[in-house]
Amino acid sequence: MADFLQTLITSLAVGSLYALIALGYTMVYGILKFINFAHSDIVVLGAWLSYETTSKLLPKIGIAPNAAPWWTGFLVLGIAMAACGAVGFIIERLAYKPLRGAPRLNVLITAIGVSLLLQNAGQLPFLFGTQPERMPELLPNLPLLTLTFSAGAGHADTRLVIGLVDVTIFVTAGFFMILLQVLVYRTKLGAAMRAVSFNTDLASLMGINVNAVISFTFVLGSMLAAAAGFLYVMKYPGLNQPSHAIWVLLG
Repeated sequence: MADFLQTLITSLAVGSLYALIALGYTMVYGILKFINFAHSDIVVLGAWLSYETTSKLLPKIGIAPNAAPWWTGFLVLGIAMAACGAVGFIIERLAYKPLRGAPRLNVLITAIGVSLLLQNAGQLPFLFGTQPERMPELLPNLPLLTLTFSAGAGHADTRLVIGLVDVTIFVTAGFFMILLQVLVYRTKLGAAMRAVSFNTDLASLMGINVNAVISFTFVLGSMLAAAAGFLYVMKYPGLNQPSHAIWVLLG
C-alpha cells in the first residue's frame, strides 16, 4: 500500500506537468486546427529562464538562490511566464499569422522550423549555451507528511513521504487549470475563444476580433508552458541543453 500511494503521489505531480503542457497544445489546436510543434521548446525556454533568473538575476538584487525567501518562487515563475508569453505572441505574429489561410502542410513545416530555431538559438553562448546546469533549490523538498506502515513482526516498516515540491506542483497546476476553466466558460473572452474555435468566419461576422483571440490563445498557452517548465526544474533540477532529446519527448 505504501508503494502504491507513493507511486500515486508521484504520478499526480508528473501528470500535472503533462497537463499544463497539453493544455497549450490543445488550445491552439482547438482554434487553428494545427499542432504547434514549437510548444515544447517554450517549455524549455521557461525552464532555462527560471534558471537564469534564479542564478544570475536574484544575486544582483541581493537574494541568495539557495537561501531565498518564500516569495522568490512566485517572482521567478512570473518572470518566466511573462517572457514566454511575449515569445509566444511574437511567434504567432511573425510565423503563423502570415500563413493563416495557407495549406495545413505549410503551417506544419513552419512549426517544425520554429521549433528547430528555438532549439539551436538556445545553444548560443550568449543565451543558454550547450552545457547542462543545475537549478538552485528555490523550494526545499521537505517532507510535509510522513506515514509509517507496519509490515508486521520480522519485517521492516515502510514509510510514505509526501514532499513539499510534489504538493506545490499539484496545487499550482490545479490553480492554473481552475483559472483556465473559469476564463473559458465564465468570461466574454472565453466565449470569444469558443466562438473562434467553432467557426472563424461566423465569429468575425459577430464582431469578434479573431486575430486578437488567436494571439491571446498563443500567449496563454505559452504562459502555461512556462509554468510547466518552472515546475519541472523544481522537481528535476538537472537542466539538459535546449536541444536535448528529453525536452522533445516531454513535449
